Amino acid sequence: MTMRIVALDLGAKKTCYCEVSQGQVVQRLTVSEVTSLQPLLGPEQPAAKVAIEACREAWFVRDVLLQWGNEVVLVDATRSRQLGIGQHGRKTDRIDAETLARA
Repeated sequence: MTMRIVALDLGAKKTCYCEVSQGQVVQRLTVSEVTSLQPLLGPEQPAAKVAIEACREAWFVRDVLLQWGNEVVLVDATRSRQLGIGQHGRKTDRIDAETLARA
């Protein structure tokens, strides 16, 4: 079984979740707190490789995801434009989460 590919765009009031499989978005959602993602990323679920743009909150989220059995990749925020984050000309967390998942 291949590892699931997920990205989270962490925001002050919401977190956008995007899961990609074989180049296609298979699930998206927005939650108000990371613990709400336990039904998708919790210890009862298959492990996922989760990409998060580095920020102050990312370390707490990283610890939670690791406890749940996931692999976490922190992406350097100063290099996120090279991945295409923000290249669409508008700040949309949903699009940024998808771009990060595809990267």
